[in-house]
Amino acid sequence: VKNPVNLFQFIGKDNIPFHTVVFPCSEIGTGRDWTKLYHMSSTEFLNYKSGKLKLDNGIFVGVGGLCGASLSGFIVKFAPEIVLEIGLLTTLFIALIKLFKTNVAAEPKNPNNALLFVIGFCIGAIAISMGVGGAIFLTPILVGFLGVDIKKAVSMSLFFVIFSSFSGFLSMAYNGNVRYLEGVLLGLGGLVGVYFGTKSSHKISKERQKKCFLVLYIAMILLTLKKIFAIDLGIF
Repeated sequence: VKNPVNLFQFIGKDNIPFHTVVFPCSEIGTGRDWTKLYHMSSTEFLNYKSGKLKLDNGIFVGVGGLCGASLSGFIVKFAPEIVLEIGLLTTLFIALIKLFKTNVAAEPKNPNNALLFVIGFCIGAIAISMGVGGAIFLTPILVGFLGVDIKKAVSMSLFFVIFSSFSGFLSMAYNGNVRYLEGVLLGLGGLVGVYFGTKSSHKISKERQKKCFLVLYIAMILLTLKKIFAIDLGIF
């Protein structure tokens, strides 16, 4: 290499195993002299440092997501698209209603680790198959059904995505369902958004954070309805 470069990467939350192991191995496998990763910085550390992420709970839900997401490529391969879309819409409705009714100021609870593994497994299999990372499903379940503090639930959900997205990517790639260029472009934009989102989530109140989630779910429901029924909403 004529001009050696030390490549630094800044990762918002997920795909750390992909950027540190999978992609460098792919570069080596081509036999060409690509610039390889020198140092990785991840903002998931911001959640851990601030005490919003409890690793023992996060590991159980994350490993569950890792196992469940490994099935996603096969689910997408054999399940009709309309089934996945209706499943996504139904889940979003349930999440919206449950989160709306939840009192985020109530005394938080600490769920059983075995239950977290099962939930992680189910969400990993279902959410990745529907094209979402899983955090959008996991957060309302942790908050609404299990009584977890909303800020800790958000951090656990982001930690969960590290495992589920990596496993889901491998499963989807194996079954030929990955569009690499679009994925890279979305990922680059996501890095910026996740960094600022993680920083701001530590500063805003729980009630405001809940309202932000509700707006997000309503927008996703409208977009899903538009996709299923080909509705012209006039705003998207």
